[in-house]
Amino acid sequence: MPSQARDLAKEIAAFASSNDGIVLIGVADDGSLVGIDGLGEPAARDQFTQRIVGLCKDIKPPVRPKLLWAVEDGQVVLGIRISKGADPLYYVAHRPYLRHASISRPAEPGEVIDAIRAFILGGSQVDSHAADESAFFSKLASVLVGILSWRDTDREIRSLKPWVEHWMSYAAQSSAILRDLAADNVAIEKGLVDQLKELSAHLDKVVGFIYTLGGGNDFDEVSSCASDAAARLMKSVVEPIPLGESTQQNIKHAINKIARKLSDLWSRAAADPFSSLVEDSQRESGEMGRQLMELSYYRLGFLSEEGLNRLRDVGHQLVQLGAERIYLDGGDSQRRVLEKAQTCVNALSEVLSPV
Repeated sequence: MPSQARDLAKEIAAFASSNDGIVLIGVADDGSLVGIDGLGEPAARDQFTQRIVGLCKDIKPPVRPKLLWAVEDGQVVLGIRISKGADPLYYVAHRPYLRHASISRPAEPGEVIDAIRAFILGGSQVDSHAADESAFFSKLASVLVGILSWRDTDREIRSLKPWVEHWMSYAAQSSAILRDLAADNVAIEKGLVDQLKELSAHLDKVVGFIYTLGGGNDFDEVSSCASDAAARLMKSVVEPIPLGESTQQNIKHAINKIARKLSDLWSRAAADPFSSLVEDSQRESGEMGRQLMELSYYRLGFLSEEGLNRLRDVGHQLVQLGAERIYLDGGDSQRRVLEKAQTCVNALSEVLSPV
């Protein structure tokens, strides 16, 4: 690891300007393994990953490399895979960087002009490819977080008939999307075709499962195969891609909007606890909870790992709230629902308070 973190940013920017490449951290210039000290535990590696992601934000335009961890002969090594970017040049501290052979260096004025000229003449093709990649990974991420959200929903709720029907419907739609993605050029370039087809096949088994009395364990087993495959894809393919600043801002806005809507929803319900507002609010809260759970699977720079877990927990509580029953018990069940709702409102506010 360079003593000056900015030196690593320059290397990454140079690759993004010039050509695909991999920066190895923990390997000496002569090829011997020296490893990275203090990264034996997953938590330490995760913290180091966040450091690299933060470093990439200093590069303009932002670069989203793929981080690949390896342990060889007891030594921890990090590979930072960088693709040539869609923009003509990438800057660190207002200086553009290029890579020639094994050297990364600032671009000369003439080279800047040449790079911009080449971008103007052929940029539409590069931009189109970058847009195709972005659309591909956005679709894939959306499918995966939906599956993971189902996996982490309380088993008792998942066993209810409406939820089973929803899961089967979602599995059918997702399987079709995955088959379409598997035929995409991006999937072929990235070597993802087999993994996408594998997950699609697992989802087809979910769709084909006949849910009968006493078959719950079998259904859970079929669903688990799909969610395990989705988790592997999420970890290996989606998580290493840092979200762009605009995407992060959109997600942040969406979570804050849900928090405001949730607070207003239950303020109105509390003002008239014996009306249909309570049950209507439950249904809406369940849907908001599902949205929060799905958003919590993305690596968000404005929330720590603990914050994402707490966000997911609030989402899970809201989903459970949506499944609560209201009985003719003199208002006890309404009061219980209102208390749980207020707990969720407060918990979500606490998650967002440092943001």
